[in-house]
Amino acid sequence: MTVRSFKLLVSILCLILVVLIASGAWLFVQQSEKRHKGSDLVGGSFELVDQDRNNITNNSFPNKFKIIYFGFTFCPDVCPMGLTTISEALDLLGTKAKHIQPIFITLDPLRDTAEVLKSYKENFHESIIFLTGSEKQIRSVAKLYKVYFRKTNDADDYLIDHSAITFIMAPSGGYLKHFGPNANAVEFSNFFNSILK
Repeated sequence: MTVRSFKLLVSILCLILVVLIASGAWLFVQQSEKRHKGSDLVGGSFELVDQDRNNITNNSFPNKFKIIYFGFTFCPDVCPMGLTTISEALDLLGTKAKHIQPIFITLDPLRDTAEVLKSYKENFHESIIFLTGSEKQIRSVAKLYKVYFRKTNDADDYLIDHSAITFIMAPSGGYLKHFGPNANAVEFSNFFNSILK
């Protein structure tokens, strides 16, 4: 191998190395953007009312990640456990929790008035907001998140069968991840620690 061919080989290898590094950096930026923007798999525009009768929309917290959980206050077990898990995860995250807005959306607007939600809120992390609306608004937002729900009967003490999924949404409103009913606080906090560097 001559000196000239050796220099050419080194130059080609250096060029390949530069292209690989640039490609890796581009992929890292794309993944990072995707992680913070999310997808449009679930979610969308809604307008509801919180426990203090403030109007809340999907754009009310533009710089925060959202934890969105659907349920109802008369739920005997799944909903309180889900909200407790979210509360514990927020405690585990410490100061990072300020970048997250947890939201509970009732599936029972007939019984879950603002007053009922305000009282229920006292049992969980102080940053969780509780939303209600008309039956039409609740059906609409549940459809956006692909949440199944149905009253079990027409008695006054009815329950509601419903999906028990917790959605994680990006500050932009895009879907990032969901957790099932068996997820624990450590799983939530690990996920947020991975994106809140």
